[in-house]
Amino acid sequence: MANEPIVDLFVGLAWPLVVSSAIIMFRAPTRDLIGRLQTLKVDKGKLSVEFQKALAMSEAEARNAEKMPDKPTTAELERGERIAASNVGWDNIRVIALELAAEYDRIRATMPSGSDRTRAMTGVIAKMRTLGAVIFLYRYDFIDAASPGRRLLVIASLQVTPDLDLSKWLRERILEERPFIGFHAIGALQRTLTAPAAPHERGELKAIISEIDQKKDFKGDPGRESAFKILLEKASKI
Repeated sequence: MANEPIVDLFVGLAWPLVVSSAIIMFRAPTRDLIGRLQTLKVDKGKLSVEFQKALAMSEAEARNAEKMPDKPTTAELERGERIAASNVGWDNIRVIALELAAEYDRIRATMPSGSDRTRAMTGVIAKMRTLGAVIFLYRYDFIDAASPGRRLLVIASLQVTPDLDLSKWLRERILEERPFIGFHAIGALQRTLTAPAAPHERGELKAIISEIDQKKDFKGDPGRESAFKILLEKASKI
């Protein structure tokens, strides 16, 4: 039928909104379902070539970038939009996201500190950001995770879509986490500054950033120092 492509596109675009509403309305049943999905194994051979190519391109671009990005690139966002509108399926995307979290944890645990490890981890978070719009739906399921990789999933999603309610959580990530996660949490907080907010909410956000400024100890880390300086400049203008 001539209208089938239009119907398919509509369904692809609408499903994230449907899932998000279901998560809000049926929180407990959805948690049970998510728990079961954690044991699901995805047959990567059945995932679309476009999906796999999109993640590989995001990873390659991030690993080869001259400067480590602390926010999604235009290309990552465009790929993410295509994935969200595809027929890959939200359950498959979530399982792949959990695999990325495990990949980050494995890199952190097995590779020696240095530029090679940083580039490898940068490639992982680029893939997370590419899936960020979907991961955002599950952010509250990972905020208290013992796995740093799962907490990084939340941060990657907040670099794509801001959530003012998680500003204090990001503050703790900046102050308590290892440098790589802290750096990207600063980027997520920069993104939060762009969220629509009432005057009192903006005041609370600026107070959070001021508290970080007073308590931070970046130990001469130029990446976090530079990113936080940009955050302070942006906060001064809201």
